[in-house]
Amino acid sequence: MMKRTWVWLGLFVGVTFLAGAGTGVVLSLAVGPAFGPRGPMARAMPGPPPSLDTLVGLMTRDLDLSIDQQGALKELLEQHRERLARVQQEFQQEAESLNTAIRELLTPAQREKFDRLRRPGPLFGGPPKE
Repeated sequence: MMKRTWVWLGLFVGVTFLAGAGTGVVLSLAVGPAFGPRGPMARAMPGPPPSLDTLVGLMTRDLDLSIDQQGALKELLEQHRERLARVQQEFQQEAESLNTAIRELLTPAQREKFDRLRRPGPLFGGPPKE
């Protein structure tokens, strides 16, 4: 009786793991391309990034920051802004490199479908997919 319980438990854990892995693959294919350099998330905020004063103002409004906190926040943003811009650019280059490598694996018909998946859709506020 005890052995049968362990078998069922093992099967349950295995099926749960496979279901999670499958969900992860599906979501990465459906949502992942949106975060590449041509995806809608890259276009979510067109134009230059907001000024430090704008960011501090937004956070002050949302978090009710004190004057001291506002000054400290502005210093933190100044310290990290350049590095974050470099990291974002590196991420975009890496995402583009990954998408290029994926496209090389695909047949022409699959490439066309992959490119369509990378276009913005209703999920990200863009026009509906074709």
